[in-house]
Amino acid sequence: MNDTSLRLERCPFCGAIAVMLKYHSPKAMSDYFYVECSECGATTWKWYDSIDEAASAWNNRVQIDSVQQ
Repeated sequence: MNDTSLRLERCPFCGAIAVMLKYHSPKAMSDYFYVECSECGATTWKWYDSIDEAASAWNNRVQIDSVQQ
């Protein structure tokens, strides 16, 4: 995936812009990714092996019509 095609939804809690963060583990010799809200600090909670996985987790939303009342 090239970085120009990365699209992150706005934060589902406060509506602010989300940012992709990367952590490089020298021990594992790997990069890990997660998404964080630039305002309220909400995150994907876990680190993902790829940018695509982290973006997909962040962008996943429950559909209103699928929520039982």
